[in-house]
Amino acid sequence: MKFTRRIAAVTGGAAMALALSAVPAVAAEAGGVSCSGGHRIQPPAGWGKVTYSICYDGDKRKVTGTVTDLKTDGCLVRAKFTFSRSGDDLVKSKDTGDSDSFAFGYYTATAVKADLQKIC
Repeated sequence: MKFTRRIAAVTGGAAMALALSAVPAVAAEAGGVSCSGGHRIQPPAGWGKVTYSICYDGDKRKVTGTVTDLKTDGCLVRAKFTFSRSGDDLVKSKDTGDSDSFAFGYYTATAVKADLQKIC
């Protein structure tokens, strides 16, 4: 993760992105569903952040959380989640705007990858 942050800090630009593969510590819930929370991506430049949780129900995944724009520079912050599936990954995204909270799922997937971008 430190390497990814350093690359993002060096490259700069309008479409700077940080990525994090979700490898969570899982807490069990009732009904066979387990969730892991406390995932966070925030670049060192401090222009935005996303905090999220991933819930698992067998081979299905659900992501809920909040994306936040920390600068008043006229740019948007986009949280993008890729649900890994055999052959055709599913991509869902949420931009800052009217509502900063989101919920995606339940989708059949083997993993979930999170990405945060600054869009100017």
